[in-house]
Amino acid sequence: VSRWRWLLTAVASAVLGATVLMFFAGLGNGVGAGLTVGGPATVLKLTLAGLAYVPALAVLAAVAALAVALRQAWIGWLAVTFVVASLYLGALLRLPRWLIDLSPVGRTTAPTDVPVGTMIVMALIAVGVTLAAGVVYRRRDAA
Repeated sequence: VSRWRWLLTAVASAVLGATVLMFFAGLGNGVGAGLTVGGPATVLKLTLAGLAYVPALAVLAAVAALAVALRQAWIGWLAVTFVVASLYLGALLRLPRWLIDLSPVGRTTAPTDVPVGTMIVMALIAVGVTLAAGVVYRRRDAA
């Protein structure tokens, strides 16, 4: 298996796993809310809301791939730490809004607003970073 294929398969597996996870998380939330509120449309709405996070998670998978390609695992862990810290502690620590907005997960909004433009930009960033990681990874030990 070529390095290129190995890295792309790893990223694709991470994104596919995130998609399945977010689908079922959204579906579970939708079913629970639908049974409580009594609105079947809530199931679809919250399932789609869960899937709205997939581009953000694809960006994180791409950053992890770049970290592997550069042999700098700390970059991937720093990205995850930043996302978790900004998401859960951003308001508590009174982080500036621009800093919180650097998190791809923070750019995904509430289920009532579908940020299609933001999702497309994040998907393009994920593809670009993944391709860059692939180029770096293929050339990493060639010298």
